[in-house]
Amino acid sequence: MEKVIAWVAFTGVMTYVRVEIANQMREEGAHALFWCGAVTQIGSAVGAVVGFLLVNVFTLFAYYDPCA
Repeated sequence: MEKVIAWVAFTGVMTYVRVEIANQMREEGAHALFWCGAVTQIGSAVGAVVGFLLVNVFTLFAYYDPCA
């Protein structure tokens, strides 16, 4: 249960930080807000590719069978 609470808190803090960065960029103008969104999307894409490689190519994680 503590892990769930920790992940919810972590996700909430990270979301808050991302929204505050976007608010700061909005004050700078549309050009800055565009680049903020572009960098966010690039970060998501890089994370997805890294996750795919770790799971499917390098098989870093093993299957967990809860019934075993």
